[in-house]
Amino acid sequence: MKYHELLTKYIDESGLSLGEIVIRAKHIGVEITKSYISKLKNGNKPPASEDITRALAKVTKGDAEALLMARYVDKAPSEIRPILKKNASDKADALTGFGENQKFRDSNSEIILDKETQETLKMILISADKWGLSPSDPKFKEIFLKVMETIALARGEDSE
Repeated sequence: MKYHELLTKYIDESGLSLGEIVIRAKHIGVEITKSYISKLKNGNKPPASEDITRALAKVTKGDAEALLMARYVDKAPSEIRPILKKNASDKADALTGFGENQKFRDSNSEIILDKETQETLKMILISADKWGLSPSDPKFKEIFLKVMETIALARGEDSE
């Protein structure tokens, strides 16, 4: 499920108006406008920052981790997005929602994604976000692919 779809679901299920969400977010220290929430909800803005995403989930009583993961998936480069979305649960928990031994393919390699690798991917995405490095940045893709190749080498997998 995309970020805006999951956010819309949480807002609808909460029964709160956008104005009520703004007020409740302000009470937990997050400034946001009805207009911005509306644009997020309609997919007219890219996913919000981690702080705003957490606040929206908290206010609507949605799953913050699922909404954050949907955010990471939506912001990921197109080559990486299928890995994160593959067999994701409705909660958008893409890194733990898909099964064991999933494969990542780029033009040069195929890498098995077991549970440990999935956790590593999650840490990479979270770290990149904290460093202000967008997953759509070519530098992120370069780092991501090097980490995946390193994992394959550490396991003795052939990356050719």
